[in-house]
Amino acid sequence: MPRGSSSVVLITGCSNGGIGFYLCEAFAERGCAVYATARRMEAMAGFVHPEIRKLVLDVNDEENIKKVVDTIIEREGRIDILISNAGIQSAGPILDMEIERAKEAFDTNYFAVIRMAKEVVPYMATRKQGLVINVGSISSDIPTPFMGNYSASKAAVHNISELLAMECRPLGVKVMLLQGGTVATNIDKNAENTYVMPENSLYRQYLSRILNRNWVTDGAMSGQEFAKRVVKKVLVRNPPAYLKVGGKVALMNLLLWLPRQLALWIVWKIASGR
Repeated sequence: MPRGSSSVVLITGCSNGGIGFYLCEAFAERGCAVYATARRMEAMAGFVHPEIRKLVLDVNDEENIKKVVDTIIEREGRIDILISNAGIQSAGPILDMEIERAKEAFDTNYFAVIRMAKEVVPYMATRKQGLVINVGSISSDIPTPFMGNYSASKAAVHNISELLAMECRPLGVKVMLLQGGTVATNIDKNAENTYVMPENSLYRQYLSRILNRNWVTDGAMSGQEFAKRVVKKVLVRNPPAYLKVGGKVALMNLLLWLPRQLALWIVWKIASGR
């Protein structure tokens, strides 16, 4: 059946200024029952559509996930669309990365996708319908220097989404991999503001490139436009299994046609400025 104004949508990672925030607004604009979630209620302030329901959710807390999902099921009787969008940036060279910090990124960017699916898909399976959308990144196709851990976690999301799509097919549940290009959100600003290079780093000469990420954000799509395009593709009878939306998507698609080593060399030249 077509998805439309009757759809119940659960979205993770909906802090103001992020992709999830704009997706909530776009789905609400189409008349969907939208449940926005984030770790802090105050982080979701500013929604234009007052009917957007806000719930506190830590995607790394399985008990919290169950409580939130049960709340929505009790209210609505179903969840039609799950969008696992919660994620954190992980800037810096791989050799400078603290392992615990790297694990934190994977916990939120990758394992949370599995946690959410494990809780929501069984409800979808009872109705033999539903759509799971996992938000990945075009950096999973070709990794971006100084964002290596983020790229790696999104590559894992890419892989698990394809596996989940196969395993959910007999359940009547569809899975979409949404690969975001560059989008004007707070995630890059937060990365710039929080990154501190170790004093003994071998990459001091690249510090300005890590902090000033114009080479990534130039030409970024607005969050509103991103969300509008995504919702248009999602609320149809047969949504695509793969969807790429955002700035630099065309560039990334072009690089994928090149020999791998040449593509990686070009990406390094862009990232390093050398």
